[in-house]
Amino acid sequence: MRGIDHARVALVFGFGGLASGINYVILTSSSLGRFFIPPQPLPHLPLFLLWPGGLFLVAMGLSLAICQNLRWINIRVSWGRFIAASLLLVLASFCGVLAGLFSGLATAVLLAEPVLMRAGRLVRPPHSAIHEAIPVVAGLLFGLLVSAMLISLAAFAVTEVLDVTAWRWMLLCVAVIVAATFAAHPAFFGIAGSVGARENYLDVFENTVLSLHLWGYTLYGACAGYWLAAVSGKTRLT
Repeated sequence: MRGIDHARVALVFGFGGLASGINYVILTSSSLGRFFIPPQPLPHLPLFLLWPGGLFLVAMGLSLAICQNLRWINIRVSWGRFIAASLLLVLASFCGVLAGLFSGLATAVLLAEPVLMRAGRLVRPPHSAIHEAIPVVAGLLFGLLVSAMLISLAAFAVTEVLDVTAWRWMLLCVAVIVAATFAAHPAFFGIAGSVGARENYLDVFENTVLSLHLWGYTLYGACAGYWLAAVSGKTRLT
């Protein structure tokens, strides 16, 4: 019976995360969204990445209210911890994308080989597709892990209880999201070595980020719901 309680709470929070991702995709493609969100995301990266966090916060708050009213969970928290958790949720995608960009760049620099001089011309050593994809995979993994950690910290701030099982589900979700991204956006992993992909970098980047928000918020939301259900009744009442 307890497992059923966990599953239905996780389902509500998962649908909440999915709804926030869908709303963000709609906003970025609608005329209303263009009023609030700049059409070119990279020059306005903070605003572009803070919007989904705000929508995710609203979705998680509504999911929590629904489950509380249905008496599926019993969570009470101080205003200070509530505000801290809210900030962590809003910043999760922003910090995750920035961490992914910097870690991917750092990996690319570490893997870079010196340019050779042949017949008076600079020649870049040939690389395999796997070599080119390593920085992208490293950046994606690190960015997703940062987002997962911030959402986990938000759940911990609300409950003051660490649920190891929920954290393991978070890590599994990271692997699932990477696999889904590779299947849906293979060009994203070949940006460094593909001329065509490089020319359409903004489109590839934006579409991949939108997909990451859909999958990430759905799975992370479900894990957060599972976390709250698992520790319901164990939280400190304030």
